[in-house]
Amino acid sequence: MNYIKGFRYELYCLARNAQTTLCLVFCDTDPEFARKVCDEGGYDNAFPIELFENYATRMERPNQGQRWDKPLFHLRLDEETPMDNIANAIFSVGSKPRDPVSTKPEELFDANFVFELDKAC
Repeated sequence: MNYIKGFRYELYCLARNAQTTLCLVFCDTDPEFARKVCDEGGYDNAFPIELFENYATRMERPNQGQRWDKPLFHLRLDEETPMDNIANAIFSVGSKPRDPVSTKPEELFDANFVFELDKAC
């Protein structure tokens, strides 16, 4: 579901309300190459072609200009993965999303936050 911009915004809002950090890691791969890997990879649980085509055509690429797509890391096959930068984005102090000025944030989630999130999805 991460390919839908509205879902990424919803995850951003959940992270903001939980007062936690987040980052977006985008695997930037050509759809033709991804389809070839899916078809020829020998995976037992490969995507059906119709589903793959649906995802590929509806994909909304992340935009660094949108606050819910920040920080954004592009992973490409021919480049080294910036593991240190990703870890710093997640674990550094002060990189939490800001509260919106016009609204008051909801109360913090209780201990079963992940369970409730999984149940909602």
